[in-house]
Amino acid sequence: MAFVRFCSDHHSPPWLAKLHGFAAVAALSLLVLEWSASSALPRAGPFGLIALLVAAAAGVFLNLGYHWKRKPLPEWLVFVHMSIAFIGFLAIGLVTLSLTP
Repeated sequence: MAFVRFCSDHHSPPWLAKLHGFAAVAALSLLVLEWSASSALPRAGPFGLIALLVAAAAGVFLNLGYHWKRKPLPEWLVFVHMSIAFIGFLAIGLVTLSLTP
């Protein structure tokens, strides 16, 4: 989706944005469910979860504020959304690697 936005003046297809959002919500809800049942979390766990929640909120803002209105997505906001999600994903990855024996 970022490739379409940064390399052309076209909008990303609505089905692709919806698929991206549904997959993100599913993964985030499973992550919250698993961590609510867990007793001990490393320090990076809540940071990664909060970063992913902020990225999800930015994604909802992008979708409702721009995508639904067929306005071009601001590149800086797409980059911020992508960067925060990547940082959260890295934090979750580090937690996952630290928990494996």
